[in-house]
Order: sequence, then structure tokens, then C-alpha cells
Amino acid sequence: MSQRTKFIINTSVEYFAARMPGTELDEQTATILEFLEQEEHTVISAVHNKSDGKIKFHHRIPNDEVCLLFYKVPQLGGGQGGVPPLPAASAEPLLGILTLEGGLVKSIYNSVSRVYSPAVARRNEYGPELSGLLENLHVSLGSSLGLPQSGISSLKDEIKYWKQKLGQKSSSRLDREAAQVFIGVLENIEKQISTIDGGNPSSTIEEFLDHAHNNLDELWRLPYNYSQQRMADLLDIIGKRLLEVCLTQLLAEDIWSLNSYHVNSLMSQSIDTVDAWIQLCDSLTRLFWPNYVKHPWLGEPHVPKRGQQFKERLSEIRNIKQLYKQIATLLDDAELQEMFQEQAPFTDFNIFDTSGNGQAKWHKALHHFEQVLQPIDERIAAALKAQLHHHLSNPRQVIFIFSKYETLIQRPAVLELLSIEREQFLQSLHILLQDLRKAMTDTNMEPDTGHLSVICNECRWLKVVQYQIQEIEKVSHLISGREGFDKINKAVQEIKEETESLLRTNFEIWSGQCSTAVKSGELRLRDDQAVVKFEKEGRQLMRVTFNPKLVTFCQDVREFENLGYNVPLELRAAATHAAKYMCYARRLQQIATFHNTIGDRMIPCQRPIMLKNALELQRLVQSETVAWQDESSVQRYVNILQAAVSKLSADNTLLVGYHEQAKRTVMKLMATDLLTQNQIWKDELRHLRELLATLERQGYTHLDAFKLHWDHQLYKVLEYQYILGLLDMNNKLPDIHIKLVLRQRELCFSPPEEEIRDLYFSQLRRFIERPCNFHGLSEHSSELFKSMVTVNRHHFGPLYKRAAELFDKLEDFKTIWLPWIALGCVDVEQLCGIHLNEADDWDRNFRACKHFSQQLAKLQQAEESIDCLVINVLPLRTDIEFISRRYWESLSNSLRSSILTDVGVVQEFLQNALQFLQNVPMDEGSISQSGMKYEKIMSELPQIGATLEVVRAKDACLAGWCKERVTALSGILQQWEQLQPLLENHAVILQRQVDMIKNQAQTQLQNLRNEAEKFLLRWESTIAELEANEQSTLEVFKERRQHWQQLQTKKQQLLDECSKFNMEFPADMLQPFAEIDTQMERQSQQWQVYDSFLSELQPILLEEWTIYRRRPYVLNEFIAKWEGSVHASIDLPSKRIRLQVERLQLALPVLQQLQSDALSERHWARIFQLLHRSQSKPLHSILLQDILEDMDALQAAAAEIGSIVRQASSEQIVRQALIELDQWAVTAQLKLIARTDAAGQTVCLIKDYQEVLNKIGDNQSLLQSAKNSAAFDSFSDQAELWESRLNTLDALLTSLSHSQRRWVYLEPVFGSGTLQQQQSLFKRIDKDFRFVMREIEVDPRVTSLIKINNISTIVHALETQLARCQQNLMSYITDKRNSFPRFYFLGDDDLLELLGQASKDADIIQRHIRKLFPGCHSLSIRQVATDANQFSIVAVHSAEGDELQLSQPVDMKGDIERWLNQLVTSVQETLRAQIHECYSNTNANSDNLSEQLLRKYVSQVLATARALHFTRQAEQAIGAMALAKLQQQLKAEIAHLAAMKQRAESGSLMSLKLRALLLDLVHYAGVVEQLQRHNVMHVTDWHWLCQLRYYLAPAGAAGSRQSVCVRMVYAEFEYAYEFLGQANKLVHTRLTHKCYLILTQAMHMGLGGNPFGPAGTGKTESVKALGAMLGRLVLVFNCDENVDTESMSLILTGLARCGAWGCFDEFNRLQEATLSSISMLIQPIQSALKAKSDSVQIGERKVQLNQHCGIFVTLNPAGAEYGGRQKLPGNIQALFRPIVMQQPEPGEIARVMLFVEGFKAAADIASRIVELFDLCGKMLSAQRHYDWGLRELKTVLLVCGEGLRGQLTSVSNEQTDANEELSVVVQCLRSSTMSKLAQHDVSRFEMLLRNVFPEIGTSETAATPLHQSLAAAAGTLGLCPSEKQIEKALQLQEQLQKRMGVVLVGPPGCGKSTIMALLRQALTSTGKQLRVHTISPKSMSRVQLLGRLDADTRQWQDGVLTHTAVAVNQETAQVHSWIVCDGSIDPEWIEALNSVLDDNK
Repeated sequence: MSQRTKFIINTSVEYFAARMPGTELDEQTATILEFLEQEEHTVISAVHNKSDGKIKFHHRIPNDEVCLLFYKVPQLGGGQGGVPPLPAASAEPLLGILTLEGGLVKSIYNSVSRVYSPAVARRNEYGPELSGLLENLHVSLGSSLGLPQSGISSLKDEIKYWKQKLGQKSSSRLDREAAQVFIGVLENIEKQISTIDGGNPSSTIEEFLDHAHNNLDELWRLPYNYSQQRMADLLDIIGKRLLEVCLTQLLAEDIWSLNSYHVNSLMSQSIDTVDAWIQLCDSLTRLFWPNYVKHPWLGEPHVPKRGQQFKERLSEIRNIKQLYKQIATLLDDAELQEMFQEQAPFTDFNIFDTSGNGQAKWHKALHHFEQVLQPIDERIAAALKAQLHHHLSNPRQVIFIFSKYETLIQRPAVLELLSIEREQFLQSLHILLQDLRKAMTDTNMEPDTGHLSVICNECRWLKVVQYQIQEIEKVSHLISGREGFDKINKAVQEIKEETESLLRTNFEIWSGQCSTAVKSGELRLRDDQAVVKFEKEGRQLMRVTFNPKLVTFCQDVREFENLGYNVPLELRAAATHAAKYMCYARRLQQIATFHNTIGDRMIPCQRPIMLKNALELQRLVQSETVAWQDESSVQRYVNILQAAVSKLSADNTLLVGYHEQAKRTVMKLMATDLLTQNQIWKDELRHLRELLATLERQGYTHLDAFKLHWDHQLYKVLEYQYILGLLDMNNKLPDIHIKLVLRQRELCFSPPEEEIRDLYFSQLRRFIERPCNFHGLSEHSSELFKSMVTVNRHHFGPLYKRAAELFDKLEDFKTIWLPWIALGCVDVEQLCGIHLNEADDWDRNFRACKHFSQQLAKLQQAEESIDCLVINVLPLRTDIEFISRRYWESLSNSLRSSILTDVGVVQEFLQNALQFLQNVPMDEGSISQSGMKYEKIMSELPQIGATLEVVRAKDACLAGWCKERVTALSGILQQWEQLQPLLENHAVILQRQVDMIKNQAQTQLQNLRNEAEKFLLRWESTIAELEANEQSTLEVFKERRQHWQQLQTKKQQLLDECSKFNMEFPADMLQPFAEIDTQMERQSQQWQVYDSFLSELQPILLEEWTIYRRRPYVLNEFIAKWEGSVHASIDLPSKRIRLQVERLQLALPVLQQLQSDALSERHWARIFQLLHRSQSKPLHSILLQDILEDMDALQAAAAEIGSIVRQASSEQIVRQALIELDQWAVTAQLKLIARTDAAGQTVCLIKDYQEVLNKIGDNQSLLQSAKNSAAFDSFSDQAELWESRLNTLDALLTSLSHSQRRWVYLEPVFGSGTLQQQQSLFKRIDKDFRFVMREIEVDPRVTSLIKINNISTIVHALETQLARCQQNLMSYITDKRNSFPRFYFLGDDDLLELLGQASKDADIIQRHIRKLFPGCHSLSIRQVATDANQFSIVAVHSAEGDELQLSQPVDMKGDIERWLNQLVTSVQETLRAQIHECYSNTNANSDNLSEQLLRKYVSQVLATARALHFTRQAEQAIGAMALAKLQQQLKAEIAHLAAMKQRAESGSLMSLKLRALLLDLVHYAGVVEQLQRHNVMHVTDWHWLCQLRYYLAPAGAAGSRQSVCVRMVYAEFEYAYEFLGQANKLVHTRLTHKCYLILTQAMHMGLGGNPFGPAGTGKTESVKALGAMLGRLVLVFNCDENVDTESMSLILTGLARCGAWGCFDEFNRLQEATLSSISMLIQPIQSALKAKSDSVQIGERKVQLNQHCGIFVTLNPAGAEYGGRQKLPGNIQALFRPIVMQQPEPGEIARVMLFVEGFKAAADIASRIVELFDLCGKMLSAQRHYDWGLRELKTVLLVCGEGLRGQLTSVSNEQTDANEELSVVVQCLRSSTMSKLAQHDVSRFEMLLRNVFPEIGTSETAATPLHQSLAAAAGTLGLCPSEKQIEKALQLQEQLQKRMGVVLVGPPGCGKSTIMALLRQALTSTGKQLRVHTISPKSMSRVQLLGRLDADTRQWQDGVLTHTAVAVNQETAQVHSWIVCDGSIDPEWIEALNSVLDDNK
């Protein structure tokens, strides 16, 4: 071995610290020798294998391994040609040594960087070129390795670099200063990064990232401008260090462990670390540094590529692991798992290597892994199908499966195999999304979490929905591309956005509410407040001052933070502070609850025992006062109380245990029978006494109440068993034994019944006296139990009644045995003789006797029990057996006697018959006599035979049952057998005589036969002649038939004579007659048909043609009849008929053509020529026969005849059309109507343009049809002329109609002087229009219109100029509306009338004032003294007569909008002044409200002033704790006003004012009662804050009065001072209070209100009532489908400008598109209101905004019950605060209304009326016209008030007792309800009325004069008087007196019209003038019924109903009129009468 070889081996061994085994030394030495000796080998590498520790040598350079490389150093010298000289043979090449660290490139880079770098080798000065080459090489190699361009490989290198900079002398001072600063920052980073190597790298990495962000940002922002490239390299170095830390942890674990939580956690931490670093780099280089002006980052943000690659690699590894795990979980196949492990391609390389080579290996491994998975895709899909199959109907479970196996399902093959399941899943998502949407809106689906607020709970629920949507999104890519996916994805996104919006909105609402509550102190714990307080009155309950809402608030804060919300700091602080004391508050609340309910917790009978301990607890509780701020004192206080409570609770528990023992004992006795289990009663009573003794031994005292309690319980138990015994006494008494026997044919008992009764009742008495001997636990219990007998004496009656029933049962039992002894009570022999006749009778009775005996034998029981009576029946059975034997003997004796009687009768008959038959007749007389006797014998023979058979049967019966026979019967049977031969011999003799008669008859019959054969020959000759000659008649045929009838008559007479001798002829003798008759009938029938055909045809042919052509069907029917009759016959007559029918059919088309009316005499002459007639006939004399006479000629001329007819028809069409046009031109005229213009002149206008235009259109169609005629050419000139005329007329009239409409609309406006600047234009138009109308008036014919000069130009100009005028007018109207916003609520016509005439005519403003000021009914207008034509407004009046005198009169001069604005201001200022004055002049005492004061001020002023007083009084009472005193004051004031109301006249203004004040005062009393109930002690308490409170706000400017402001909670509203008149007051209930509260808070938040609920719940009324309380103008708009966005925009503009409230009723009836558009109009208004802006943008208009404006919507729920409604869109819902309006409180409403109406017992009566209505709704039938809701209830209450006032008026005193009030109510209920009830409901209602008002009996109404008149009227009308009809007529009269409209309901024929006629006759008979107008609305159109507005003339045309109404209105007051709309009610016309049928007359 050479030295070189040893050197290579030793160097390698020492370098790697390895070994070289001797076995391999030779092999490795040989490799080294090859390197040394062979020229081609220039390098040899030594590689260390770490697995076995060996070294191997190779002639190649390894790729990645660390190795030691030996190479031959080349000899460089100056040879020729640049070729180095060859060494000498002995010269060996030098060896060089290199170390390779992971590849050539990396090794070269390290060499250049560490050895040859100019910075390192600075001692040897490099030239510039060489330095540049080295620098470039260094950078290029670094780029190839992915290393920083700056050459920095570590943080230490960077620090070293700057230290070198610091030490260089050539560096400037600034560079050294920068280096110094940079080094400090970098060292800080190095220090921080060195801490990551600790034991918990995850936490240190987080700390490092926080510091690194700050340090790097500090480094960049230094004023020395750190290099961007160096900074990028520095970021990569730090990122590399972080990756090394992550890799160190990952490489130490088994990455492919599927179930290792630690490995999965490490991977997640590593991904999080990389994400954090990438985000840090992104935030610095994208957000912070580019915006740093002094040193901005240029270019793209820095992205750590290695970090991204590492993150992606970890994600891929995690996905592969997930795939492994999913396959193992899904298939559960151990073999499959083993296959994965064996073929796993990821174990042969470093899976975390992200270099180029590492990426290639990774992708190769992934490809291999995919190949391994491909064979099992089908198994995966099958397993997934199996799991999905069971859950396809549950989309949530499918989502779970898809999420769980997402990686597997994403595989293309699996995805394709699961196509069906994916499609089904897609379909099921529809249902899931519907459920989620429903879950978002249905609050019932939210989980009940009582510790959270509603909003927080809703957010939790929405988070659940949001999570489910996220789950759907996660798996949505698995179903993307399927049909319907886009729709699903859109729905998912919509729900997602809606959920996020709701979550955001809810959190904002919650934050706002809680912030407000925290600021107000409601949700803030007051530290200085005592922890507990005690009531000063009543039970002195203990109250914990910790607000329960704080618990909910704390829970909400915690929950919102858990949900990821950023709760405001102030809320977190408040919640944290409250939570600190929450545990103490909870324990104190438990103690307070125990303290307050200890009395309830104790059993009442144990309270005396526990009294001492309870008092001790109360003393401890009240011993000291502790505040929340002292936590230690609170804790000590709570502990003391907790200990006392525990002791008291333990004692109570012990006593309860004893109580339970006693209870179990008593309950056991409850089930123990008193009679049969007496010993158990004794044992349990002994146990109770021992229990009491135990209590006494333990020291418990005051046990008397305990003993008394259990004595009462024992009393109950004993009474229970006592009553049970009394009720079931018969089954529990001892048995009483008796016998049932038969004595002297009667049943009786032994002992007698009297003794049985005595024994029974003695036992009964002993049980009844049982309680008298019972002793309880207390000393005086005996008296208690003795009273039981007296208390339960009512049971004794039924007890003795049952005893009587028992003995009745005993008697019934005796009756049961009567059938058994019945035969023993009669004479059986006599009955047998009467009823037994046939053998079956005896047989049946024998069987019955046998059955009787058998049944008797079956009776085995010897005793029978009836309750306690036991009856023995053995003696009776013995007697019955004797009766059975006697019955049998009687049957056998009677049967024997009957047989002997029948035998005697048969024997007598046989003797007489045998004697007669032995004598033979000799002559004719004897033969006749013998025959008679023979007949008699033969007639009696069957009867005797039957008797003989009966005898035989009876004999057999006797033999069968009694075993004996009758001996005489055998001889009689022998004689009967001899009788039969003798009877037969006698018959032979009689037969000889009959034979002689037959011979004579046969001879006569033969002669008739010969004559018939001769007749047949003559008949056949006649038929042959008819067939041969078609012209022959049927006369001979008829004679032959008559002859045959005579022969048939003779034959029949002969046969009748022979039948007397019973003679019959042979069939061949009579057969010829039948054959001849058959032949004749057959041939006769054929020719008779032909005769009928000719007879029917002849009258048709003789008919005149003029008649025939009007009824051609006669011939058609004749042909159809005979064609159908003979079509199937082949005989000769039928053939002749068919031939003639066919000829007639061929002639029918020609006849049909000849029926044309267009044929004239000229045409008929030509037709007769074609028919070869010599001369033609006049049209009126032509017969049908004349045309059909030559049918051949008719057929030949058919074509020419058709041509003649067509020519005639064409000429007639054209001629007729032109004639009609000429006639129309002469007669058609334009209908004119006179109209008076603004100047008083009369102008004629055209009426009914459309009628004329329709007629012109018809004429044009007529002319067009004429032009299509063949004969039009001869009339073409006239037709073209008419066509031109009609087109011109159509254009002129159409244009003129438009012009006339606009002129009629504009003329009053311009005629009154409006729009002066457009007057000249309109005058020119007006002149032209009047000119045209004058010309038309002169000649109103339609065709004369085109004769007017230049008419077309004039009409066109009119239409154009009028349109321009109308456009200018619209602009003018808009300006006026902007000047006075209330004009927006007027129609254009009304507004123009006001603008033009209001200043001149005061009546105009009176007519329209109610539309501008709803509370104002009229104005007080007076003339100005200085100017008679000038007026001023001095006062306003309400509809009820309330007058408001204006403080400043308003002059009606100038522009109307100006003085109307002044009127608004004047009204407001007057109200403001009067409210302040009234408030100042009153002090809210009852004696202060006098009638003078009530008359002085309007109702609105009085109510507002009283509300101000109440607010002041209530707050003073709360502060002074004098609420009880205030309550007394209010009650006194209510009593005072109620007395004044009773004195006031019914319906007067004073009564209405008092009623309104009473309603308010009752509400105030209820508020005070509520404040007392909740112990309100401060004005900031919720129960006072939530009330509507009135205050006088401080005055503004100097001299201005104080304004009224209204507050509710923290919402404040300025009173608007709108004059409301006598506003309708609502009864205040909890529902209205809730509605007011939500509405005010919604307005406070800038939202609207949305009351929704079913009809009749007060939605709109509540909004109007709240508006009235705030002094607002409230306008109600009824929405329907026709409301569009433009009209809504105008309404909203008006509301915003004038500050009114708009209540849009039935808002959800609008179209969905309209709703969405309206939301865009409402939202800016609400935003402006919330921001207190002065203006708002509505659509395209910017309008001024009045802050009093408000927008509300009411709606009925969408559903089947309310059609046409729909759910509001989400953008609309967000604008309005919803208020659920459920059924109001009818009881409270009725109570208050009745009280206000003057009822003393209002509460009782109200509850009864509500109960009655509730019962009626449940128990009466369901009728469409029934209404038991609030509206009907309110009507009844008002009627009751009128009835009470009538009652008070009729009596002298002013007081009524309760029964009188009830009588009035019952009477009013009957009168208001009975009339509408169906007949079967009347009795039910009366029953309910009696049950609810039992005090008031059924009182018969006195007969009134009208009742008598009705009875008399029935007779006058010819009707039978009926009380039911009279009653209905009276009810009809009552309803007519109360209501404007009444409906009579009932099926047809039930007497509705009769009732009206009866009432009419009765009223007429009493002297009243009554007129009836009957109309049938269904028989006419809506326009005909109601009238219409003519669009052309703008004139109203009355319909039938309106005309009748006008006529009725003109009648005098003495005349009463009925307008009867007869027929069914249809919404088409009845809806228009809503206002007419209103109850307000």
C-alpha cells in the first residue's frame, strides 16, 4: 500500500471519525489505486454511510451527501500552444482536498463566501476585475441556492458586516453612526430570536413576533435609510430561522402517525407561525413602509417564498394524512391500511425539503400515491353511498359526511360515482335553506335561555344559522356545476348576508339600549346603596337592591364576547363591576326569597311550631344595614344570614318529614274500607297518636294546630269512606237468606217480605251511627266527628232510595220465575182443545214440553244473590217439574180425541160415493144428472183426501210421541182404495157423448177451409197486378183484406162453440188459416208503408214557396224520416220509396239556394225558363210542386241557378251597406249637453264621444266587408267617398274628445283668474274651441263636422295648445303645494277650486276645511267691518260643537296659502296659550272642575292640562311616598266627574268632554295603582319612566310661553298643538301601553312603527290615539294594489313638509316592487329625522323637513285568512319597529267603558258581558254574519250606555241599583243580538243569557201599539198572524232606529220580503208616511247602479241608486223612505256603500 493510498484512507477515517473494516479494505484500496494510476479518473470521493458507519469511495461527485473529495491538481505552466508539459514518468500529480457540503454549487458558494471573498481576503489586494468577477460569482451562486443577494447567510453575518463598517477608517462619521445604531437594533433582534430555542417554542415565537415587528419597523424608520435589499434579505434570514425551529420539532416526531394529537398540534402551530410571519412581512412592506414618506418601500411587498412553500408543503402533508385517516375510517380494512403502509411513497426522502430537487421528489411521490389510490376509488364511492343512503333526507347529516370525507369526495372518480347522491343532496338543500330562513324569522324555534336577553338569544340563534350556512359553503364546491346550483348558491349568499345584517343590527340595538341604560343608572350598581331593603307597608318583604337586569346584562356581555363581538369598553366595565357582586346578590336573593316565602314554605299547621325560629331570622336580617361598597361586610352579612336560613330550613324539613308520615297514614286510610277493614283503621290511628307523642318528647310545643289539622284530615278521610259506604251499602252489609216458593198458584218469599225489610234496615242504622263513636287526636275531636252524620244527611235519602230499589229488584226476581209457573195457573186441557188442530201443532207442543223439561233440568243453581239478599229456589223447582208432567198428559189426550173425530167424517163420505157409483145411467136425463153428481163427488174428493192425510199425520204423531195408534183407520184406507176405479169407469161413459159433438164440428170446419183456399188465389192475383203496374191504385187491395176478415170471424165462432164441450181440432185443420193470414199481413204491411209515404208527401208539395223557404226543415225531416225507414228494406214498395227520396235529396241543394231573400221577380223569371216552364208565376203564388214538378230539368239547371243566386246576394250586400251608411249620415247626431262656464255663459259640449267613435268604427268594418263582395265594382265610387269621410271623422272626433276634456278641466281654472301669465294663450284656445262647438250646435249631425272650414287644423292646434296649458297648470299646483304642504292631501280639482274661489266665496273654504284640518268641522267667518267683500276667520269648530276662539283672527286676503299658513300658526298659538292658562287656573282638585270651566276650554286643552297636573302630582307623590293619598284624590275626582256626567244631557258636548276626562282619570288611577304595586320610590324607576308624561318645557325667546313636551322613558317629543276637536279616546290597556312604548322608542331611534296583527285589535286606532296625545296631525291612508311609487312620493313629501303622521293601513297589500321602491323613499326621511336635519331628499326632490313628521304602517298577517297580503321585504322591515297586536283586553275595555257610561257595577257587568260573548263564540253555530269581537262588544256597550241614560230619564231618582243595571244590560243585549241570530241559536243564546245573568228572569215584553198594528196588518195583507214574523218585524224596526243600513239575511223563501211588507203596512196604518224604493243591484252594471263621471264633459250622471237617493233626500222630514236593494249581496256594489252604511247618521 503506497503512502498516497494510506493518506487518502487515514484522512477519510479521521475526518468522518469512522472505521474501515478489514473485509472491505481491499475493495476500497483497489478503488483508490484506480484513481491514482488511471488518467481518466481525476477525482475520488469518500462518502460516510451513517447507518452502518462505513466509508465508501466513488469515482463520481455525490449530489447531496456531505463528502470528502480528493482531486488531481493540474500542472499549470507555459508550454507551447498553451498545452501544459507532461510530467516525468517518476513525477506523481499533486492531490487536492475539498469538502462538499450538500452539492457542488453550495460548496463553491461557501468557498467563495468564506475564503475567496474580497472582504475576507482583504490583505491580498485584488484587482478591480477580479473583485468584480468574484462578487458576481458570489451573487449568482447565492441566487441559485436561493440565498440572499447581499450575501448574508445569518443574522450574525449582518451584525458582523456592520461592525466591519463601524471599524473601517474610510467610513464617514454618518456611516459609522448608522452602523452603530443598526448594530444595536440587530443585536436586539438576535437576542430575541435566541430565546426561541427554549422548551416552549410556541409561546416564545409569539413573543418574538411581537418584538420583531417593532424592532424591524424601528430599523426601517431610522433616519439612516436602511437598504431595502438588505432588509429583504434580513426578513428571509429571520424567516429561515423560524422555519428551522419548526422543522426541529417536526423531525423529532412520527409525522405520519394518524391519531397523534401532538403531531397534529405541532403542524398546526407551524402553519400558524408561518402565517404570522408572512402577515408581518406583508403588513410592514405593504401597509406601513410604503406610506413612510422619508424612506418608502418601493415596488411590490416582500413575500417570504420559502415560508409560503413550507406552508403549502405542510398543508399537503396534512391533507394526505387526512386522506389516510378518512380511508381507514371509511373502509375499516386492516389489509388496506397495511397496503398503504407498505407502498407509502413518502418515507424515502425528506418530505420537508422545498428545494427544486425536493419539489421534484415530492411530486413524484404524490403521483405514486395517486396510483396506489386509483384501484380503490370504487370501494370508496360504494362505502360513501352506503353512508349517504340512510341520510339523504337529512341534508345536515349529508353535509357532515361531505365535510368529514371532503378529501376523498374531491377525487374525480369518486365525485363522478356520487353524481346521483350529489344531485339528491342539491335538491334537499332547498328544504334546508327554507328551514334556515324559517328559523331566522320564527322566534319559537330559538332555544329557551332564560338567563339571556331576547336580542342576545336571537344573536346566538343567528350564529347557529350562520354556522350552518358556512358548513354549506364548505361543501358547495362538491356540487358546483350541477343544475340548480346557481340558485342554491344565490339563496345561500342571501341568507348569509341577511344573517350578517341581522347580527350587526341586533348588536347595535343591544349596545345602544345597554349604553342608554348604563348612562341612566339602570344597569349600574350603586355602591352606596344598601344591599337589601324592606317594604314599609304590607308584609315588609325583603328586596335585594341588585337589579335582576344586571344578571342578564352580565350574561349578555359574556355571551357577546364569546361570539366574537367587540363589546364597548363602558359596557364591559359595568358588567365586570356588577359581576363582582353577582354571587353575593344571588345568595342574598335566595335568602330574600326564603325570608319572603318562609310562611309559604311552612305547612300552615306547623307555623306555630316554627314561629320562634322565624322571628329570630327576621331579627338577624334587619339587625344591620350593609352597602355594596364594603365587600367584606357584605360577605360576612351573607354568611350569617345563610347559617340562620340553613337552621330554619333544617327544622322545617324535619317537621315536613313528620307531616309526610302522617300524610301517608291518612292516605292509606283513604283507601281502607270502613266496614270490611275496621282493624286497619284502629292500627293506623294508633300510629298517628305515637307520632304526636314523639314530637312532644323532642320538645316541640304549640301542637294544638297540628293536632287539629290532622283531625280535620281524618275527618275528610272518614267522611270519604263514610260516603263510600253510604253509596255502596247494599254490597257491604251481611247476607240475608230467604226462599222462593209456590203457594196456591202464586209465588211468595219465606220469611215474608216484612221480616226481610226489618233485618236489612237494622244493619243500615248501625253503619250510619258509626261517626258518633269515632275519636280523633285532639281533646275536642268527638264533637267534630259527630257533626259528620248531620252534614251528610243528604246521602240518607239516596241510601233509602237504593234500599227501595233493592226490594224492587227482589220483586223483579220473583217476576222472572212467572213464565215457569204460567202453565200451573191455567186449564191446560181447555187450551189444547182450542189451539191444537194440525199434527204439526201437537208436534210443536210436544217438542216445547220436552224443551221446557230440558231447560228446567239445566237450572242447577240453588241460590241467587241480589246485593246482600241470598234467595233459595229449590222448592220452586219441584213445583215446576210437576207442571211439566201435567202438560205432557194433556197433549196426548187431546191428540187422541182429534184423530177419532176426523175418521168419522171420512167414513161418511166413502159410504155415499160408493153407493152413487154402483148405479149406471141409461138415458140422456140420467146422464145429465149423473154428470152433476159426478162433478160434486169430484169437487169433494180433494178435501176428503186431505183430511185423510191429516189423520194419517196425527196418527203418526201419536205413534211417535206416545207409542200408540188408532185401529179404525186401517179399514177406512181400504175403502178409499176401492173408490178410485169406480170413478174412472164413470168417466168413460161420459166421453162417448163428447165424441159425437166433435164429428159435427169437424165437418163445418172443413167447409171454411175450402173457402179460404179459394180466397188465397184471388189475393195472389191482386198482389201480382200491383207489382206489375206502377200506376195501379190500392182500392182492390183494400177490398180483399175486408173479405178475409169476414172468414176469420166465422172460424172463430165455430171454435168458441166447440170449446164448450172441451173439443179440440187437429193442428193441420187450422194451419191453412194461419198461413194465409201470415202471408196477407206480410204483403199488406209492405204496401201500407208505400201508401203512408204518398199520403205524407202530398201536403208538402202543395205548400206555397214563400212559406216553404221560411221552414224548409219540413221537407228535410220528411226525407230523413223515410230514408231511415226503408234504407234496409229490399221489397218493391221500399224501392219505390227510396227512388223518390233520392230524387228529393238531389233537389235539396238547389232548393236551399233558391231560399235566398236576394232573388227578385227578374231572377225567378230566369229560373222558370231554365225549368222549361212556359210562363212564370208571381212570387206569392209559386208552390213547391211547381219547382219539383220536373226534377230532371231542375238538376240540369243547378249550376246556372247557383250563379243567379250568388249574383243576387252580392248585389244585396253592397246595396244594403250603402243604404245603412246613407241612413246613418242623415240620422246620426252628436249628443250635446249645456255647460255653464266660469263667466256664467252657456257652452254646448259633446256627450258620449265613445258611442259615436264606436259607431264610426262599425261603419268602417261594414264598408270593408262590402269591398270584399264580387258585385262591389258597380258601387266603388260611393264606397271610396264614404271611406274617406269615416277616416276623417274618426281622427277629428278622437282629437276633439281629448281637447274637450282638457278644456273642461282648465276653463274653471283660467276663468277664475288663475295663472294670469297664461291667460292670453288660453283665450285664443277658448275662442277656437267655442267656435267649433257653436258650429256643431247649429248642425249637430256627425257628418256635418267635416264641413266646418279648416276643421282639421283647428282641432290639431287645440289639442297641442291645451296640453301645454295643462303642463303649466301642474307646475303651478306643485308650487302652491310646496307653499302650503297640506295641499298635498287634496285632489287637483279641490285644490283648484280652493285656489280660485276660496278668497271670494267663504262657503268654498267651509266645504274643504275638514280635508285640510281633520279635527276642524267648520270655521267662524265674519266680514271685515271696513270691507264688505273681505272676510276673516275668528274661530274653529269641531264636529261635536267644540269651539276654539282664535287669539289672533286671520284675514282671508291675498294668496290662500299665505293666510292658511297664518291659520295654522294662529291655531297652534291659541292652543298653546289656552293650555298654559288652563294649567295655571286649575289645581287638579275635583272641586276645581266646574261646568263653566268645561265650557270655556276645548276638550283637547282640558285633557292636556290634566295630563300636566297628573305628571306633577305623581312625581311629587313618589318623592313624598304619598301615592296612596294621590290615589284617593283621583278616586274623588272620578266620582265628582261621574256625577256631573250623569247630570249632563246625553250626547251633549258637556257629556263628551266629561267622558274623555273620565277615561284619562281612570287610566291615571291605574298608573298610580301600578306604581304602588311595584313600590316605586324614585322618579327614575322604570315603572314611572315607561309612562307617557307631560311637562312644561322652559320658555324660549323672551315673552314666549312655555311649551308642552311629552316624555316616555328617555324619548322626548314636543307637543304639536294640532286642533283635534273631540278626539276619540281609547281605553288604556296593557296592549295600548306596550304599543305606545314601542312607538315612542322607535321614533326616538329614528325608526317608524309597525303594529301588526289580526283585524279588530286596534292597530290604526292606537297610532291615531298616540298622535292625538302628542298633538299631531294623523292621516290614515288605505293601501291597495293600485298605489304606486309616485303617489306615495307625493304623500311622503306632504307629510315631511307639514310635520304630520302618516299611518299606511294594510301596507302589505302593496306590490312587492312598490314596497322596495318605497323603502328608498322612507329611509332618507328617517335618517334625516334621526339626524335632526332641516331638509331631506325624497326621490328627485329636496324638501324641507318638519321634525314632527312620523311614518307608521299597519298590516294584517300574510296567510290564507287575509288574502292579497305578502311578507314585507327585509329593507322595509329594518325601517319599522314591529309591535305584535294580539287580542286586546275586552274585560278591561268593557269595565272602563261601562263605568264611564255611568254603571255602578261596571266591573261585574263587564266580566259577564265578556263571558257571554266568549261563550257565544264557542257554543253558537259558525255564521258568516256573526261577530263576537271587540267591535261588536263596543257597539253593545254604547247601546247599554244609551239604555241606562234612558232608564235614568224615565225614573225620578238619579240612582239605580244593581238589578236595574243588569236589566238594562240584558235588554240591550237582546235587542242588539237577537235579530242577527239563526233560529237554532236563539234558544242557546237565551240559555247562555240566563246562565250569565241568573238574577234577571225572562220578562215578557209588553205589547206595544206597533205589535198590535203588526197583528192587524197580517190580516189586511191576507196573511195568517205569526208571532215569529211579528217578532222579526219588531226586531227590524229596532235596528232601523239604531242603524243607517240593515241587512236581512236568510235563504230564499224564508219570508224576508214578507217581514218588510208587514212592517210597512203596520207603520202606514199608524199614520206614518212610508215610501219604498226597490232596486235589484245584480240586474245592472256598477255604472248603471251607482252612476259615473262623464270623462268628456266632467258632468256626473246619476245611476239608479244615486238617483233614488237624491229623490229621497228631497222629500220632507215627515216622509220616511226605504231604499231596498233586493237580491244577494255582492262586493262589487256593496263596497261602494261603506260610508253610506256607517252608523253615523
